[in-house]
This record gives sequence, structure tokens and C-alpha cells, in this order.
Amino acid sequence: MKTAQDRSQYPPARQQRPQRAPKQKSKERKLMKISRARKANFLKYIFGIILIGAGIYLYYNNFLGTWNSTISIVVMVIGVLVLILSEIVRLKLRYYITQYRIIEVRGYLRKNKHAVRLDHVSSAETKQNFLNRMFGVGNVILRTSSGERIEIQKIDDPLRLESIIISEMKRGQRHMPPAGDY
Repeated sequence: MKTAQDRSQYPPARQQRPQRAPKQKSKERKLMKISRARKANFLKYIFGIILIGAGIYLYYNNFLGTWNSTISIVVMVIGVLVLILSEIVRLKLRYYITQYRIIEVRGYLRKNKHAVRLDHVSSAETKQNFLNRMFGVGNVILRTSSGERIEIQKIDDPLRLESIIISEMKRGQRHMPPAGDY
């Protein structure tokens, strides 16, 4: 059996790490990262804040007797949940616009990606109602040559996005680079 002195005579064996292949740089560059606008959820945020305020008001003014604190806490918790869930739903859908394609990424834990090449997009249009125009929010609807319809909903400055997509379509870049991770 080897003792501690016997082991100290020899230098420890050097572990070799496997060589990693160098990362290939994608020729594709991100032009925009898009998620839903907070302004589009304005009414949900107001509703959540009103519920929290109503819960605080009920807590300090004893209108409901013995149930006052329980009901006021439930109302405040519902208000906080409305705010948190509004943010979660808003952030679970993202879009990346590159010079070659539009990438839709859905989800947090399980991500689903869907990409459409810009040279397949045949038309782009913007839809805004009166309230959306006041807040500067809208939808961009893209149609592909195969008939697929992609709607990018509730985003800030949809006219800018539409003009970027149209300019990239007109640029005429028809080849696809290696796919990058987003």
C-alpha cells in the first residue's frame, strides 16, 4: 500500500482537456431584437395597481369587520399577480430581425424557434387602431410567398420595423449564412 510520502514523490498527472473546435462566426448580424411593448399592456398594469391600492385601502379602513385583513390581502395578491403575469406573457415572445431572416422565439423553459427568410417575404403591412397610434404601438403583418402569415403583435414603432424589413427585402440578399444562436 502506498503511503502519503510515496505519492508525494511523483508530480500529479496532468489531465488533458479535450480540444474544442473554434466557434464559427456567423455572417448574420442582428438588426433588431423585438418584444411586446409595455405600452400595449397599459390597461393591465393600471388594473393591477388599482387592485393593490384597493387592497391597501381596505386594510387600513375597517369596512368588512373580521374579514377585512383577509380580503384586503387577497385583493393585493391578485393585483401583484396581474402585474407579474402581464410581464411574463409580454416577455415570452421575442423576435430577432437579421439581414437574412426573421426569427421568432417563444417560451422560457422550453424554447420554440421559427425562422422565415426575408427573401420569402412577399409583403409587409402595419395595423394600428386609434388607441395604438396614440401610444405608438401596432402590429406588423408579413406574408410569405408560400402563403404563410406572420404577425408581430403589440410592438413599439411598427412603421420603423416595417421599413427595415422592406429595405432588407429590397437589398436582395438571397443566400443564407450558417445559422447563429439567439
